[in-house]
Amino acid sequence: MVRDEFVEEWAWSRALGLCFLEFSVVVYICYLALIVLFFYKREVGGGILCAACAVLCAPVGVMIALVLGWVNAGRWRTRAFMACGRP
Repeated sequence: MVRDEFVEEWAWSRALGLCFLEFSVVVYICYLALIVLFFYKREVGGGILCAACAVLCAPVGVMIALVLGWVNAGRWRTRAFMACGRP
């Protein structure tokens, strides 16, 4: 017979794993949209760097893309997409 604590721990583990997976998919889709925005705004260097990082090391690429996106959000008029707190 399976103990209740084991079942509860297994359920929480599965739920948190699914939550992490859903969050990761949303972050990665926004990351790809930001890479497309780099090329659309003719920031080829940033686009190539982030595209290479998407294949090689996604977490580092996400951080680089977020920083570059936040720095250029005012100039590109993408404050709603980047959710900047600055006016």
